[in-house]
Amino acid sequence: MSANVYFPFDDRNPRPGYYPPVIKKVDWEQFFSNGNSPDFIDIGCGMGRFMLDYAANHPSRNILGLEIRREPVNWINSVINGENLKNAGVLRYSLANGLPFIKNKSITGIFYFFPDPWYKKRHHKRRVFSHQFLDECIRLLRSDGKLYIQTDVAELHNFHKEVLSSWRSLNPDILLRTNELFKSSDGQWELPETDQEQIAIRADFEVHRLIVGIE
Repeated sequence: MSANVYFPFDDRNPRPGYYPPVIKKVDWEQFFSNGNSPDFIDIGCGMGRFMLDYAANHPSRNILGLEIRREPVNWINSVINGENLKNAGVLRYSLANGLPFIKNKSITGIFYFFPDPWYKKRHHKRRVFSHQFLDECIRLLRSDGKLYIQTDVAELHNFHKEVLSSWRSLNPDILLRTNELFKSSDGQWELPETDQEQIAIRADFEVHRLIVGIE
């Protein structure tokens, strides 16, 4: 996959075939039976295990998965249709373009789980987690909303904390509450497991978790 998909598309025409659709508006009735916008967003949902389990366990909550790759999106859609899930939807989309099709203060939870760590320093610019990403999260989240983050890469976990800290210093008028968790038994992480989470637990890797809320 071209590295360009991890950066904003500047509306050039024609759009290269490998680049995910650039979406400005969504008819939510095509995704959710109640016609409402999503309550939760699963960023980089992969093959969809987490979002599908979450949707099945919480039928009154709409969850939208975002994934940059075509094949996982096709697979997830086949499961949604086969299982007749009325509260789950998925879009092939690059978060680098923001989320203009989701209205302000409408999201209860944003899930950002096991992102590609992009280990090489020259590739860090491909990481989604940035000041711009946090700006968008604040725009989207309700006053009681939360951003959930987890990774099994310690360096990436520290990177997330550094970005949060530097973002706070630039936005002192916005108060963030951050809980740092390391095990699901901490009691604040009652969420379905992802595929990568199961792999990490079986391998006895430490899973680092953050819950970020607005005070």
